[in-house]
Amino acid sequence: MTDTSSGRSLVTAICLLGVAGCVSVSHMDAGLNALMGESVDTAIAVLGKPTEVEGLGRDTLHIWTARRVELRSEQHTIESRGDTPGAMTSYPGPRTSAVVSYEHYCNVRLLVDPRGRIVRWAHDGNRSGCRDYGKALKAYAEQARAGRAAGGSSSQSR
Repeated sequence: MTDTSSGRSLVTAICLLGVAGCVSVSHMDAGLNALMGESVDTAIAVLGKPTEVEGLGRDTLHIWTARRVELRSEQHTIESRGDTPGAMTSYPGPRTSAVVSYEHYCNVRLLVDPRGRIVRWAHDGNRSGCRDYGKALKAYAEQARAGRAAGGSSSQSR
């Protein structure tokens, strides 16, 4: 027989992690949506200098990339069961140590038309990698929303 409760718990955990990641993604999406139609200079003020700029015909693609790898030493205890088959007792077994690599990355891409206006965007990465860009974009989206609520424009250059 298989243990279906642990399978359900794993699926639930994966779903919850997906939802937790959406909080950061929603900030990214809101900020990037607020940048639509704005000058690329506004995006540079929000995100910093792009990592790359590529020509694509008459348009340009501005790319921001954040990436770091973190190495952590993690200790694990191997749980051993009693020597008797079916025994309910367990005791901690030997401790093992392993170096685990975690990659934190984020890519933000903005397509800019010949007039210097943002016409499309895309992003990918993980929550920890996109943290800084997400914070900056969240602040920009809130500022833009406040400007619209006050009846103004979110940009002086429109």
